[in-house]
Amino acid sequence: DWWINHDAGVALFRPQARSDRKQDGGSVLSIRGLIRPRGLKPSAAIAPASSLSDDPASSILSDILERDALAIRDLRGQWVLACWDDTRHRLLIARDHLGQRALFMRTEPDLFIFCSELLPLLRATGKSVDLDEEVAFWYLSFGMPTPGRTLARGVRRLPAAHLISWTPGNAPLEQRYWTPLKLDSPATDSPELLDAIQGALDRSISRSEERRV
Repeated sequence: DWWINHDAGVALFRPQARSDRKQDGGSVLSIRGLIRPRGLKPSAAIAPASSLSDDPASSILSDILERDALAIRDLRGQWVLACWDDTRHRLLIARDHLGQRALFMRTEPDLFIFCSELLPLLRATGKSVDLDEEVAFWYLSFGMPTPGRTLARGVRRLPAAHLISWTPGNAPLEQRYWTPLKLDSPATDSPELLDAIQGALDRSISRSEERRV
């Protein structure tokens, strides 16, 4: 079930794709969720299987190896992914644009662990995890944890539209790969913009109700 690169110290659980190009070496891709390349219809979305011969996943891997973070930005759906780029000797992990899928992270001495589910992450090292009392206060007061953190001390979640880049011997580097905001956007909302947002929400709700009927 595990793909392991002993030299780099990287292990990925059930990758869906492995590059067969000689120049890419042992590059692999793990995906969880529902994902589709930009331009495909929703009906053509990829629900990743536990197979290394999945052709759509292989095409996504090839695109990431070719265009790097730009390829991740152009993906659509609700997903988290981890890609080991053997050419760049680098691990990329990323979360979808709107954060529909969670990605949890835990850092131990000489160990960086990540998972799309919280429970396996808590059990990963065999060590007990304490309750983060500050986050618990937030949860009881506002009904949600402190942004980016969880009730488990030392376990946090990657923000939406962010990726982490890691190379052996270096600390993980976190960065945003997409934002819905424009650089030339006004500092305050205009009445026209508020009306446009309200109209878009009303249309979306109406379409959802029509589908239920």
